[in-house]
Amino acid sequence: MSRTGIVIVTYNSCTHIPRLMRGLEKTLSSGKDVVCVVDNASTDGSADLCRELIKGLGIEAFVLNLENNVGFAAANNRGVALLEEKFQKSGLDNFVFLNPDTVPQEGWLRWLTEESKKTEIGSVAALLLLPDGTLNSRGNALHISGFGMVTGYGEPVSTAQDRSVFFGTGAALLVSSRSLGKLRELSGELGPFWEELFLYGEDLDLGWRLQLAGLENRVCVQSRVVHYSSFIGKKSALKSVFYLERNRWLVLFANLRMRTLLLLLPLLFLLEVAMVVGGRCFYTGSRFSLYREIWREVRQPEFRARRRRIQSRRKVGDRDILRRMQSSIRHGAIASRRLDGLVDWFLSGLHRCLIYLVRW
Repeated sequence: MSRTGIVIVTYNSCTHIPRLMRGLEKTLSSGKDVVCVVDNASTDGSADLCRELIKGLGIEAFVLNLENNVGFAAANNRGVALLEEKFQKSGLDNFVFLNPDTVPQEGWLRWLTEESKKTEIGSVAALLLLPDGTLNSRGNALHISGFGMVTGYGEPVSTAQDRSVFFGTGAALLVSSRSLGKLRELSGELGPFWEELFLYGEDLDLGWRLQLAGLENRVCVQSRVVHYSSFIGKKSALKSVFYLERNRWLVLFANLRMRTLLLLLPLLFLLEVAMVVGGRCFYTGSRFSLYREIWREVRQPEFRARRRRIQSRRKVGDRDILRRMQSSIRHGAIASRRLDGLVDWFLSGLHRCLIYLVRW
C-alpha cells in the first residue's frame, strides 16, 4: 500500500482553508495519507484555523509554523523535510503539493498515484478546474523565450486528455519519492523546489529539471481539482511581475547550456524591446533594476555551482528540450490579428532554425 504526503503552504489563507479542508475530509484515507501544512508567517490566523479544522480529517496531520515568510518554494521544501523526518522508517511513496485555494474532487489522489506508477514519470498534475466547471489548466507549455503558459484556460473539460506536458501546475502536483531522488542526483538539493525563486516559476523549474533527469511530466484528466485562483491587486502587481520576470531569466540561465543561451539572446532582446515599446511590459519603469538583479544573481557562487552540477549531470540535451517548447505567442500580447499572425510565423521559423542549429 503506497503512502502519500500532502504538503500545503498557507499565507493569509483563512478564506480558503475551510473549503479545502472539507474537500480533503471527503477524499483522503486514514492510515494511508498524511497532511503537512506549512504556514508562511500568516497574520490572519491561518495556522490556528488549520490546527482546528485538521482534527476533523481523521488522518495523521502536522502544522508547521514558520517565523518568517520564506517563500512558496522553501516552505514546500520544509514540508517535505518534515514528512521525511517523521516517516524515516516507513517512508513515503509520493509527495503531493496542493494550494490552499483548491478543492480536491472525489478520486483525485487515487488517479494521481496510479498515473505515477508508470515508468519514467517525473510528475503528475491534476486537471485544474475553475469554479464554473471550465478548465483552469490542462498542463503548461513553455515558450522559447522562457514564458510559462497555461493551456486550456476557459475551455470545456472535454478538450482535455491525458498527455505529456512541459510542466504541471504546482497548485495540485504529485512528485514521487523515486523522482525526488533523481532530482537530488541532478542538482544536489534536498528539496524538490529551487528556493532562490521565492515566488512564481517554481513549478516550471521543477518540471524542466525533471526532464533533464530523463523523466516525463504528465497531466491526468481523471484527477480533478477546483482552483479558486485569485488575481493580484494593483498594490502587489509590480512586485509579482518583478518575480515573474526575474525568475523567467534565472530558470533559462540555470537550465540551458551557454551555447543555446547565446543563440537565444537576439530573440530575447527583441522581445524585451517589443514589450517595452508596445506597452505590454508591466515592469517598464524599473526594467534596469530588474536587469541588475538578474546579473547579480547569476554571478553568485551558489548559482554558478548549481548550474555546473545540473549541466554536468543532465541526461537530456537542449535540442530535445527545444522540441518540447512552443513558438506561438497568441495570448493577447499583441492587439492586431494580422501582426499576431506575422509574429507567430517569424517565431515558428526561428524555432525551427534553433532546433536545426542546436546539436547538443
